[in-house]
Amino acid sequence: MISTRDFIDRLCALDTSASDTLRSWVIDLDVPLLLTLLSSTPFLLIATSDGPVSTVAETDQAADFSRQTGTFDFHTDGLYLNRLPDFVALHCVHPGVRGTVTGVSDTVLALQRINPMHLQVLKELELVYVGRDGTHTSRPLVRHHPRSGDIVLNLGARAFIRPRSPFVTLRQQAAALNVLFRELDDAVVLRHRWTSGTLLFFDNNRYVHQRLAVATDHQRTLLRFWLSLAVPPAA
Repeated sequence: MISTRDFIDRLCALDTSASDTLRSWVIDLDVPLLLTLLSSTPFLLIATSDGPVSTVAETDQAADFSRQTGTFDFHTDGLYLNRLPDFVALHCVHPGVRGTVTGVSDTVLALQRINPMHLQVLKELELVYVGRDGTHTSRPLVRHHPRSGDIVLNLGARAFIRPRSPFVTLRQQAAALNVLFRELDDAVVLRHRWTSGTLLFFDNNRYVHQRLAVATDHQRTLLRFWLSLAVPPAA
């Protein structure tokens, strides 16, 4: 188990120009110390709708998938923000009793496996994220990673798709999206089983994640926080 200071040191040693950051550590996390130490790093803490650190646990808030412990399909975090958080950190306070797994899929790998015809259709689609308050936020479904230039996805579970071109038919959309989700399932690079103290840290632009649950679990509790580089990449 590493300390909060050790965790900060490891964050600062990451190659942030790359897109493939996917790490896990077991950490004795001191949240107040974390918030203090981050101020002297290249990272900014990005506030969620729940504040700087969000608790992910079961409640009766049906509109908020983070407040539940049922299955939560592949998604990118922070889709309602102007700039997506660069990184997501999930820290396990209690793993729960149901053995719920977090799956992480590599969108670069998934898109590389899609044939050019379907990929072109996907590039003509727009993801519309629906916030908890019903607000719609639109983004291209397929885009370039802001630092590496890799082709990646914006993906939301509470979202819908619409074409950006009138020449993309419904059948073309359905066929391309069917292929996309099949490839995302095949591009899962981590099925993470939680233990107390484990922290999972990954690139939010490249990887999408999901919660694979077998039943409601009132004991499962994670902390979530988002980080971005203080100096964004040049356009």
